[in-house]
Amino acid sequence: MSAMPPNLSNIQSTYGALLLGSLVACGLSGLVIVQSIAYFMIYPKDPMSIKLTVTAIWVLDTAHTCLVMASMWNYLIQHFGDETYIDFIPWYDHFLRNMGIELIIFVIDRTIAASIAVTALTTFLVHCFLAQRIYILLQYSWKIAGPIMILAATRLVAAVVTTAEMARDMQFSTFTAHFLWLFTLGLALSSVVDLMITMILCYYLCNNRKGTVSMVSVVDSLILYTFETGALTCFATIISMVFWVAMPSNRVFLSLHFVISKLYANSLLSTLNMRVQLRRGRDSILEEPGEHSLVIFPRSSTSRRRGPRGGFRDIGSAYSMPKNSDVPNMVVSMPHMEIGVHRSIEKDEDYGLHAVALSV
Repeated sequence: MSAMPPNLSNIQSTYGALLLGSLVACGLSGLVIVQSIAYFMIYPKDPMSIKLTVTAIWVLDTAHTCLVMASMWNYLIQHFGDETYIDFIPWYDHFLRNMGIELIIFVIDRTIAASIAVTALTTFLVHCFLAQRIYILLQYSWKIAGPIMILAATRLVAAVVTTAEMARDMQFSTFTAHFLWLFTLGLALSSVVDLMITMILCYYLCNNRKGTVSMVSVVDSLILYTFETGALTCFATIISMVFWVAMPSNRVFLSLHFVISKLYANSLLSTLNMRVQLRRGRDSILEEPGEHSLVIFPRSSTSRRRGPRGGFRDIGSAYSMPKNSDVPNMVVSMPHMEIGVHRSIEKDEDYGLHAVALSV
């Protein structure tokens, strides 16, 4: 008597979902590699702390991709045709023992469980980076950045405990019966942190939406970018959590979880790499021609404008002046003041738009 054919719907929502998720994750991992190389080529003089952060993100992303592909090999090749194996959390102790690597078996014993921990580490690094930028933007205040850091650390702890329990239980059904809430907690905290960061940065940017048309355009692009990146990671995490809670028996939630780590890594790298575009926008503002072009000081109550010989005219709160002023003493030729102006802009950028570009 021939064996009963497998349930195709179960295969599509389990093996099919995992395969699609792993393919998308690999594609996004390639983008991480490209962005990492571009970062080191464009910004060789960045602080060592940022370079180490990018390196850590790159290493974690590579490790995550290796774990995902090892899991897929286990599911689709090593246990091909075994439908019951979909409930098991893949492990690679046989391969590692043959390679003589006994000491690290406990750490990467189960590749699916380990991938969750690596995703949490990547998410934690990104959240810490953004919290540190909010700390700078708010003039070194921990009132908002502090709670974000605490929530991010709690999310990391929840993910590490999830990894440990998955490695111990060995089966998704057993883990779901006892620790459904634990994995849900980690995803929920990640979504909350994403939402907080996005709202805070958008609020800050909207409050600084002033100045020339070019300046407003730069700020608008930053607001849009902040919303898109924050909404993307938050949406992916929420969808993964919904599938986990509603349908823990299939693996759609896991296929989405494969992608989450890549989205966080790419969001951080694109944030760093977009600074060159921001600088071009800033330079266009400084070089903007015309009688009404202004040099915007984010924290100054007055602004200045170039005079006919490279000097500057104080215009206070007025945004236009007669071309031939009846008051000669308002035009002061001070070419050396241009250096001071540029330095003020660079200094204010640490708190203003340049810092925001590192925060979106």
